[in-house]
Amino acid sequence: MALAQAARETNTLMVIRLEDMEEDLWPLASHLIPLLPSGPLPSPVPMITRVRMVQVSFTSTAEVEERVREIKKINPGVVVSVRLIQDPQSEENVVALEGAGIEVLHLLADERGRERQTSSPRFIKDLIRSIHLRLVKEEKRDGLSLIFGGGIAMAEHVAKAIICGADAVSIEIPLLLAWECRLCGKCGRGMSCPVEVEKIDPDWGRQRITNLIAAWHGQLLEVLGAMGLRDIRRLRGEVGRAIFLEEIEKETFSQIFGEPVKKSALREEIIHALAS
Repeated sequence: MALAQAARETNTLMVIRLEDMEEDLWPLASHLIPLLPSGPLPSPVPMITRVRMVQVSFTSTAEVEERVREIKKINPGVVVSVRLIQDPQSEENVVALEGAGIEVLHLLADERGRERQTSSPRFIKDLIRSIHLRLVKEEKRDGLSLIFGGGIAMAEHVAKAIICGADAVSIEIPLLLAWECRLCGKCGRGMSCPVEVEKIDPDWGRQRITNLIAAWHGQLLEVLGAMGLRDIRRLRGEVGRAIFLEEIEKETFSQIFGEPVKKSALREEIIHALAS
């Protein structure tokens, strides 16, 4: 309830599992995104007629297309977003889903902002740039909105994600921190929460989340003002307004150590040069 009320107050959206949508949340439905369970749609689903967006998990392109058709029959005006795990296949899945007419994709890295299901995970910054530039190359970027989540911990991360090509971001852990969560992980192990987050007063919880989002909003306005922009959408993909570490390393040290030098090898060379 606290999160849903905060979503309405800050004019944003909250993703919530369908089974958690109790009747007392229905008046807030316009700011909720129900995450539908896998498999056939449960019947009836009255909430689909009340919301602006629903979300389904990615299984395969064909199954997602079928789910979208079922949802559109119930509510033709609802936006259907697809939830994908960021893994080495996500880029190809994104291109396939865009061709299938999907409107919004929600791509999730792990809690540290890294790629999943690989021994050499990329960071979310590189994942966003890779997918954004692939869609630009395929001339399909304008037909799809991209939401990225995982590892977004500060207001500056929002601006950085959008510069890399995101349309929006999702946040999770910062909301818990606003409720004084210690990130001890005891709840995940079936133990009681030391700060009893589950017992917070909804009005207090709503105000804490609202304060956090308002602070991030103020910081984003400062970033935009410094860049001379008045609309956050103008920031999407504007990599010319950012400095990337690997590009600076290449520009600075390639003249000394040659072209190209891997980051790990580069650091070893620098340490050796300084030691000698």
